[in-house]
Amino acid sequence: MFQTMPTAAVVFECKGREQIDTVVQPDLCVFCSREHLRRRRAFGPPDWIIEILSPSTAKKDKNDKYELYQFAGVKEYWIVDPMSKTLMINSLNEEEQYINLGPFNTTPIVQPVLFPQLDIDLKEIFPDVDYVEEDWSDNYIRL
Repeated sequence: MFQTMPTAAVVFECKGREQIDTVVQPDLCVFCSREHLRRRRAFGPPDWIIEILSPSTAKKDKNDKYELYQFAGVKEYWIVDPMSKTLMINSLNEEEQYINLGPFNTTPIVQPVLFPQLDIDLKEIFPDVDYVEEDWSDNYIRL
């Protein structure tokens, strides 16, 4: 069952700190457990975050939020860049460091590491790109 939270804030209670440290509003986030959701807020790290870059947010999304999401334990962080028509997939490894599984800009179908049965058609996101039909999962190690 899906629950949407328009204009929701995500409160990150970072590891090793007792007080609430940072509040962000990701473009899209997925929680696999309802225990993090209270009213119109989510407490703790989402399992999957997607940020869509714009010229005004690109630096913050690629640097500041990347570091915050990795530190907080967000398992999967996608960065969609409409200007360059690319998708960067970052997946948390056992050492709690992101492994970059991208960029994707010629592969038409990608799957989240967390949900390998879910096909995301990049032709729907970036319709003007010439795609090469290949199974990207053969080129990358599933974490």
